[in-house]
Amino acid sequence: MPFNAAGLVDPKDIDQIGLWSTNPGLGASPAAGEISGSPYARRGATLVNSGGGVYNFSADIEFDIPTGSDQTVAFVALFKSGTYRGYYSTTNKTYTGSASSRKYTVDAETSGVMFVNP
Repeated sequence: MPFNAAGLVDPKDIDQIGLWSTNPGLGASPAAGEISGSPYARRGATLVNSGGGVYNFSADIEFDIPTGSDQTVAFVALFKSGTYRGYYSTTNKTYTGSASSRKYTVDAETSGVMFVNP
């Protein structure tokens, strides 16, 4: 998982995640590409130590995906108090066509980051 230039002292510092269709990149702010439109919103998140330097989310995190246009989820961006900390890529999921609702779930057991102390 690429951490941004500000670095990440402790994975447990992550308190929010968001969904991006394109790579958010590295640096002080994420690049454009965040999913947008109602009812999408970033969600609170907590990482817990799973052993061996791996941290997984404490629970599944479900997002509402806007229905007005096609949307692709390809990256999960991580934040601490609104400050961008890094991202990881996920399996692409594309939502097309009309639907009354769309959901995307970040699975707690299969989504996580490995922390390596530099």
